[in-house]
Amino acid sequence: MDFSNLKKNISGAQNQNRWLRWAVCGLVVSNLILAVAAMSTQAVVTIQPPGLSEKVRIARNDASTNYIKGWAMFIADLLGNVTPGRSAFILETLTPLLSPNLYRPITTAIKEQARKMDQERVTSSFTTQRVTYDPKHNIVYATGRQVSRGPGSSPVSQTRTYEMIININDYRPLITALTVYDGRPRLKEDD
Repeated sequence: MDFSNLKKNISGAQNQNRWLRWAVCGLVVSNLILAVAAMSTQAVVTIQPPGLSEKVRIARNDASTNYIKGWAMFIADLLGNVTPGRSAFILETLTPLLSPNLYRPITTAIKEQARKMDQERVTSSFTTQRVTYDPKHNIVYATGRQVSRGPGSSPVSQTRTYEMIININDYRPLITALTVYDGRPRLKEDD
C-alpha cells in the first residue's frame, strides 16, 4: 500500500473540509441577513379597483392619492344617495370604515336622518362631480349635486361637500373625520 498517496488524499480531504465549513458558515450568515430583510419589508400591493382608471398602491399604513380619492367618492355616494329603508344598508356598509371616535355620532346622525326621511318619504340622490385631495392636511373633499325629492313637491338641488380624513390602517381605509355641508369645499389655508 502506498502511504504517501493516502496521506495526500487525507490532507486534501481535510483542506476541502475546512474550505466547505467556511462556505457553509458564509451561507448561514447570508441566509440570516436575507431572513431579517424579508421580515422587515412591508408588502406593497398594486391593484386597479373598479371605478378607477389607473393602478393604485396600498401599503400597510399608506396608500396612493387615487385610492384615497376613490374611497372618498364611494363614501360620499353612499351617504348622499338615501331612500326610505336604505339606512340599514348604509350603516352596515359604513360602520366597518369608521374610527371608534366617529362610530357613535355618525351612526346616530344617520339613524336620525333616516327616520326623518322615512317619515316624510323624502329621497335624496348625490352625484359626485369633483374629488379634491389636500395632502398637506390629509383631507379629501367630495363635491357634487345633491337632489332631494318629496311626495308632491318639486326637486331641490344644491351643491354639497363631504369633507373627510381617510387613513389607511392595516391595509384598510379608516375614516377619522367626516363633515358634510352645503356649498363648495372649504379648503384649509396653509399654516
